Amino acid sequence: MAAAEHSKWKARVIEAWISDLPDLPLEPSSTGIYVSAAPVYLYTQGYTSNNTSGDKRYHQTTVPTQPPKNRLKRAQKSMEGAQRGSLLSRPGKKRKRSRSARLHDEKQNVPSPTDRTGSAYTISLGNGEEDEPKSRGAASRGGWRSGTRKMGDLRFADPPILCEALGSGEDPLPVSELDQIIYDAIQTEGLLPANMKDLITKFLSGKGELSSGFHFARRSPTATIHRDMRLWEEVKIIRKYSCRAYELNEAESGWGASVISRILTAAVEYSPLADQVQYFDMTTARIFPEKLLPAYANGQVDFASRKIDHVFASEPSESQQTKVNNVLKTLPFNEHFINQTDYEPLKFKPIFMNLKAKIPQSSSNPLVQLAIWTAAGYNRQLELLKCKEQEPELPPIPALVVTGHHWEYYIAYRQASGAIIMQGPKHFGTTLDHIGIYGIIRGLQAIMKWGCNDWQPWFEQVFAK
Repeated sequence: MAAAEHSKWKARVIEAWISDLPDLPLEPSSTGIYVSAAPVYLYTQGYTSNNTSGDKRYHQTTVPTQPPKNRLKRAQKSMEGAQRGSLLSRPGKKRKRSRSARLHDEKQNVPSPTDRTGSAYTISLGNGEEDEPKSRGAASRGGWRSGTRKMGDLRFADPPILCEALGSGEDPLPVSELDQIIYDAIQTEGLLPANMKDLITKFLSGKGELSSGFHFARRSPTATIHRDMRLWEEVKIIRKYSCRAYELNEAESGWGASVISRILTAAVEYSPLADQVQYFDMTTARIFPEKLLPAYANGQVDFASRKIDHVFASEPSESQQTKVNNVLKTLPFNEHFINQTDYEPLKFKPIFMNLKAKIPQSSSNPLVQLAIWTAAGYNRQLELLKCKEQEPELPPIPALVVTGHHWEYYIAYRQASGAIIMQGPKHFGTTLDHIGIYGIIRGLQAIMKWGCNDWQPWFEQVFAK
């Protein structure tokens, strides 16, 4: 009886309170809950105006035995706030936007939140008229940039960025030469040093990775035996971490830290060119200035800035750095760097290889990011060459794409018309087995050698004029 009396009392209190609200419906909805435009918080379910008989079905809902504390007070405060303003407003202070967000909106002429209606923005044309509403994803110089996810979108850049097959027989000579250098380095025939034939054969036979058609290289010089042995031990460690990353389904950062960074480090440290080439983590580096980004052919929209993961850069000599500084003095103070980024460690170290990694489940195309980054790099080189009042032929740039265990490479070059061509892909290696990892390291070292013997002399010659 006590519970039934309590339910009747609670129903009378709520009904009396709702009847005092202005312009609110007094009839319940089909679900038995009063409908209101205001944020009213009711603590009953299944209540109707005729439910005064103490039906037990009423107590099968979430009705507590005692009235919830402060629930009625919160509802009253909510209604007080609604009476002060709109019925849909809630009491309390209005949340302020960050200063950087407000400055960005003012600079880009983005309407303030109070001028936005729904999910569309009304853009003023300045002549008393209004343009058609644009969604948040619409790209414009004064609005939000598009998220380019397909290589097909880059065809509309000015100049265009295209993807073509590598090794078609019509490749430019510098591209064909670089392709042949990489191909020769990653071939399994003659890949491993003959000095370690017995040790490696015994190990790979136990793993089931040594094929019958595999041949060792010629005997290495005695001075490199210890270096080759340390490199082989590093290959074993990398193989262990690559299996672990795959089994745990690690994110891109996990693959980069435990596998890719180790491979790049091994390629540099166990190379005779370790004092001339460095690799850098670029996950926090941006393209700067933004004018280096490729633009749409209509000249209205720039593609969104993209980041990559790793690069190879050459270590400049003192004479080269002096010549570069003389060129950079002619540029604005905030552009005293030679690459397409203001990343401090790379201010005077020219990039000659780019790498982007993605997990197999990723929805974005890593080649898009590499293509935009590469195009920005060529635009930066052209800017520096204009300061020298010359425009020689730009050399190709190798670009690697890593997707889980699978590595492949592209070769990018700039045509005379200005179009950027990404030629590829071709198989570069795999981290599924020890021979594949060793082949990747050998391929990276071949790119390092090309960078020091071909790309670096071109760079020094250009700035020496």
